[in-house]
Formats: sequence, C-alpha cells, structure tokens
Amino acid sequence: MSYEDRKSQVIRKRCCLVCLKVGHLAKRCHSRVRCLICKRRHYPLLCPDLRKEKETNFSSKDRTTDNEQKSTETLLTNLPPEHEIYLKTIMIRLRNRDKEVCVRELLDDGSQRSYIENNLAVELFLSPSGREIFSQGLFGRGISPASEHKRYIVNMESLNHKYTTPLSLLEQQKICSTLPRIHDRKLLSELASRGTKLTDVGRDSPPIRVLLGADILGSILTGRIEVLSSGVSAVETFLGWTILGLGKKRKVVNLVTLGFQNMDLPKMWDLEVLGITDPIEKKN
Repeated sequence: MSYEDRKSQVIRKRCCLVCLKVGHLAKRCHSRVRCLICKRRHYPLLCPDLRKEKETNFSSKDRTTDNEQKSTETLLTNLPPEHEIYLKTIMIRLRNRDKEVCVRELLDDGSQRSYIENNLAVELFLSPSGREIFSQGLFGRGISPASEHKRYIVNMESLNHKYTTPLSLLEQQKICSTLPRIHDRKLLSELASRGTKLTDVGRDSPPIRVLLGADILGSILTGRIEVLSSGVSAVETFLGWTILGLGKKRKVVNLVTLGFQNMDLPKMWDLEVLGITDPIEKKN
C-alpha cells in the first residue's frame, strides 16, 4: 500500500496523523512521537520516505527471483509513557468430577456469551452438552462467518471454596492475548488497608482461559464497589474481588512496527478488537 493510501485510510477513520489515536487532529496532538527514518512527528508507517529507505536497504545480493515474496521492515521505537489499564481478571477453580484446575478468568460484560478455551475443556475431560452455530461481532471488524461451537457444563468455584455454581460455556480456540496482572505495591497496600484481597496478582501473566460474559456476570456481582484514591475501582463478586480502571504510568513502552508492501491496514487496529491485545505484535 502506498504512502498516500495509508494516509487516506487514517484520515478516513478520523485518526490523528501523528499518534494514530481517535479524537483529535494532528495540529492539536501533544504526543512526542518521532519517526526513526526522517525524525519528523509521525510513526514510521506514515513516513513518506519509508519506501526510499526500504529500497536503499534492499541490496542486490538479497534479491530473490520469486516475485511474490514480500519485503518486510521491522522498526523499533519507544512510545511516551502510557498508563496500565486494568481489566476485571480473577483466579477461579474449575471442577469436573475429580479433575480440578485453577485458571485466570476475564469478566467481560461487553460479551453476550461466556467461553472456555478449547485446550482447557480437553484438560478437564469435558464432554459437549450441545452445539450452537452463530456469528461473532467484533468492534471495528464487522461480523465473522457463522461457525459451530461446542457447549460444555462445568462447575466454577471461588478459591476460598465459599461459592460454587455450574456454568454453561462455549468453546473458543483462544480467549484473548496477554493481560497483565496487578503488581502495583501502592495499589495493593491501599486495598489491604480496606480489607480487600485480590486473587490475580503478580508480575507473571498466565493466559486467560475463561471469559464470563453478560449471560453469567450479572448473577455473580454483589453490588459492592470501592473507589480507590488513584481512581481505580475495586469490584466485589461472589468469586472474590477484582479491579478496573486506569493504573499508574509505565516507564517505557516498546512497539514493533511492521511495514509491508501489501499492508492489510485493518491489522493496524487489532488493539481495538476487544481492547485487550498486546501492543507488541508481529506478522509472519
């Protein structure tokens, strides 16, 4: 895709030509973005000199006789400090007869249905209780083709064994990409002073293997919410406490930008699919 095409796509989606975010124009953008190619205020993906740079680096020795081969350029840049954004994650226990597994779960009232990762269903030796055929609508990506999903029944239990309930979950190949756990000491200290204990904490980020949607989420909320001094909200459920909101700033955020001759532009906005994708993404 040419520079003019990329620029027109960004303008058509009403995004800033400097930071690629929605809601303001380039002349009002305060982002400190710097292009690694020309040093002007934009990302390398919107650099008019990108093609020249690629042609310079593409030596005759590296050329191939295969005309269909695409040339890819990877650029590493630093974004200005960004905040951690906490989504409602929690640790739960899933049980099927004598088989038991503790997993991370995402509470997402933006999803109409609840899901379980395929591999987890196999791990628990679950047998399908039925099948459903439906399409999935994703933010900014239209509607996916209709496909069949197996339905499973499994028992969900809180880590303290005080709450248990059967769940009806639909299979999904992958719930979402990596979501960070809470590890802000100041935030955890304030929660502890209020007698609130989280189950999903630490610096590691295990995969999300269950998603509870609006079909189940409404029945496990207690209605109790604590607003912390930082503005982050702690939400109580029968499974335990979880938090939601804008956390502290990160020191450095690394972004890998890929430039392709045949760029599939919607891939640039994969972070907006559910709001939970990893900002570091690589296309093979």
